[in-house]
Amino acid sequence: MMGLSRAHLDRLHLLGLQRRFAHFRGRLAMMDKLAESQNIHAINNIEDVLPLLFGHEMFKSYPASFLDKHRYAQLTTWPLTDSSGACAKFLRPIQ
Repeated sequence: MMGLSRAHLDRLHLLGLQRRFAHFRGRLAMMDKLAESQNIHAINNIEDVLPLLFGHEMFKSYPASFLDKHRYAQLTTWPLTDSSGACAKFLRPIQ
């Protein structure tokens, strides 16, 4: 990679992104949902992929289905399931 020009390396990165996007489109529900909401149907330049990297749902520790299915009470129970039990002593689920 060190012997490649910046332009050639950028082109390789773009081709890789295009290939991965095409491969996972229709196979990865969260990516499909985010791509649809951002109106992204193809990756034509590096900047096109940025909205797919930073959807706020991607960084939540609870499943997006809790919000999609209006299961708000479960938003307070998921911390009780952490492996260390650290959250459980401070939180009680909503009844």
